[in-house]
Amino acid sequence: MQQRNKLLGALVAGGLAIAASAAVAQDKPKFWNLAGGGSAGSWYVGGAIISEIVNSNLKNVRLTPQPGGGVVNMRSLQSGKADFAFMFTSTSAQALAGEGPFKGKPLDKVRAIMALSPMYVHLVVRADGPIKTYGDIAARKISPGKRGFTGAETFLQLIREHGMSVESIEGKGGRVLWLDYADATENMRDGLVDGLFSTSAVPHSSYTELGSAFPIRIVPLEQKVMEGFAKKTPGWAVGAIPPNSYPGQTQAVPTLVDAMGLATHADLPEEDAYQFTKLVWEHRKRLIEGYPAYKDLTAEVAMNEAVKSLPMHPGATRYWREAGLLK
Repeated sequence: MQQRNKLLGALVAGGLAIAASAAVAQDKPKFWNLAGGGSAGSWYVGGAIISEIVNSNLKNVRLTPQPGGGVVNMRSLQSGKADFAFMFTSTSAQALAGEGPFKGKPLDKVRAIMALSPMYVHLVVRADGPIKTYGDIAARKISPGKRGFTGAETFLQLIREHGMSVESIEGKGGRVLWLDYADATENMRDGLVDGLFSTSAVPHSSYTELGSAFPIRIVPLEQKVMEGFAKKTPGWAVGAIPPNSYPGQTQAVPTLVDAMGLATHADLPEEDAYQFTKLVWEHRKRLIEGYPAYKDLTAEVAMNEAVKSLPMHPGATRYWREAGLLK
């Protein structure tokens, strides 16, 4: 009997030790990174808001936003430097296929979570300035954002469509300045930059500020250029910036449209992706209130055809099926 009691005692002690170990493992803090974009943009603000949502609702999880851009964010997910990232659906499609800036080097770990908002190509200039068409930037000073941003890559693609290159622009006395949104906006306000190019949500706060300081104009894209570009570049579509999106802009501006959203990588645990997706969607009102670009975040936007065409993380798929937004 004494031996039996000793054995039972050892088993109980062992069980308690295992339970304690499991509790410690469960309480072990997790540190997530969310790769965003440049300062003053929708990704910068959205990253701060999503971090606030996660950190307020998930015990023992600390989500930290970090700088990034459309292209570099895909590489950060592939390497595991970021757990989550803002994305363009077009850039994600290129990354998975090893095309565009990822030519010959597919990033097979990128996984979609959801779309958040349409994104529009902008070329913003002074209304009284010399730039009326894309062809007019040939000898001007243009900032297409920082290298590694999807906007910068799209700029390079679009100037090729117009028979130009960075070298040809600078050969005619112009300059291509790879500046962050905030620096580029300041330079344009000071007359040091003739035009700002980006792929941005509407309205972009920097352009709204510029439009309040002096009259601005958004340069339209020609229908033929848009149709050709969209046909050969997955994720893009022909569209228009809605009227009255910016001060003085009373007409729709024909331009290319992409979608931006959130992505993760294939190695992230399913439960982590599930919890992240659930929190962002169920607290989307906070995003909508925090930045005007998210005002159209509906179920139709979140699960649009472009994002559904990408491989989705199983954790995100599980949540969207529970929510009834995915079959």
